[in-house]
Amino acid sequence: VAYLPDMGAFAAAIEEVANPAQDERTQGSKWAFHVAGQHVLDTLQQEGAEVTDRQPVSYLFIPLQAA
Repeated sequence: VAYLPDMGAFAAAIEEVANPAQDERTQGSKWAFHVAGQHVLDTLQQEGAEVTDRQPVSYLFIPLQAA
């Protein structure tokens, strides 16, 4: 059995993701990748990642290793 989605809705969703509205681009929902160690922070930045070691304000950050 195959499921075929509503192709009109599927195409509209792809179009919305591929071409976001101008106001969505200017407001932005920029992600910040939080890391818990200076060595990791430096390594990721050297590879071009946008990272931060700031304290998050909208969630609790639980590091995967001891600080």
